[in-house]
Amino acid sequence: MEGRLQLGTLAELGLALVGFAAIIAIFRGGSIDAWHPRARLAFWYIVGYGLGAVFFALLPSLVHAVAGSFWSGPLLLLGAFHVAGCSLSLRRHFELIAKGDRTPNNWYYVSQTIITIANAIVLPSGAFGFFYSSPRASYEFGVASSLLIAGLAFIAVLRLGDPPTPRPHHKVDSNS
Repeated sequence: MEGRLQLGTLAELGLALVGFAAIIAIFRGGSIDAWHPRARLAFWYIVGYGLGAVFFALLPSLVHAVAGSFWSGPLLLLGAFHVAGCSLSLRRHFELIAKGDRTPNNWYYVSQTIITIANAIVLPSGAFGFFYSSPRASYEFGVASSLLIAGLAFIAVLRLGDPPTPRPHHKVDSNS
């Protein structure tokens, strides 16, 4: 169909984002443990959602070979992937806030949550035929959303610098 992204194209874009994450890791240098905690988190979002997009873009080929044109299972699995990813993301985000590690990228967590809510509506509606939605179009939306979240994480990781260096504590001499 004209005007729609094909799943193969989405898989290629997912691999490209994961490749960019590898380039980020190479140019940042050092151990990933030395990175800013938010940069580490965003890096893993790129890898997770990028590889998730690749997996879910390729899944219909396998399902079609096994079960014909069965979309409900893959749609619900993709929806669960988005909800689990967002839940883990928000949990870690709030853990970092509780430790005093603020971020200039609050927009990322808001965007990810909105995209996940959209997927929580679109993917089951495609699986169960609500709102006359096409299962394939709903599925493509979910895979493209994975790429969008990974792309936003890519921007987020580029916006973060190195972690602040701890300041040495000076003892106050009580004799002076």
